[in-house]
Amino acid sequence: MSSMTASVFISLGGLTVCGLLVLRHAYRTAPLMTPTSDLPASPRHRPPTLNREKDYLGLCVCTRGAAERPATKRQMARLRQEELRQKPWEGRN
Repeated sequence: MSSMTASVFISLGGLTVCGLLVLRHAYRTAPLMTPTSDLPASPRHRPPTLNREKDYLGLCVCTRGAAERPATKRQMARLRQEELRQKPWEGRN
């Protein structure tokens, strides 16, 4: 056998081994498909409305009687004084 024929066989053998390694790598890293991938998507759920959330959380949104409380009156007076002290109409802050 001549050296030319041997080099051709070695080249073909190397290319075959390289191709097999590439295929093996492709099979190992391929994503797995779930058996339910061909099923239709589940229906979308509507988000709950704001009223349903308030009912669920038990929030009290009523503000009746809050202005008559002494603590609330004091706090509102403090806020007004602080606003006057900062003088927003002069553009200080």
